[in-house]
Amino acid sequence: MLPYLVFFDGVCSLCNGAVDWLLIHDRKAIFHFASLQGETAASLLPLERRTQLDTIVLREPAGQLWVKSEAVLRIAAQLPYPWRLFAWFRGVPRSWRDCIYDALAHRRYQIFGRRSSCRILAPHEEPRFRP
Repeated sequence: MLPYLVFFDGVCSLCNGAVDWLLIHDRKAIFHFASLQGETAASLLPLERRTQLDTIVLREPAGQLWVKSEAVLRIAAQLPYPWRLFAWFRGVPRSWRDCIYDALAHRRYQIFGRRSSCRILAPHEEPRFRP
């Protein structure tokens, strides 16, 4: 069974910052990462998920896929206290949550910037990343 896989836009500075944050706060190392532009995404995600670079995709060990705010909140639920408290926002209607998510995602390059290429991994990060 695969671990939790977090697929992200590999050239998005906000997305890479979120991955950096997760690498620090995921003390049990249950999350692994792959860019939406990579080989792992090509082999595990349907085409419509791989081409929507404005969303995070969480693939749970059983294969269930979650996107946008639902993915973020399901990730939060797996983190230690106090971060798991953010999962309570699942009580907010998904359409409202995704509206806020989409507004930020649509402007992420303008606000946070864009990298010219996908991240280069430090040696200690390599075990948690998929091509």
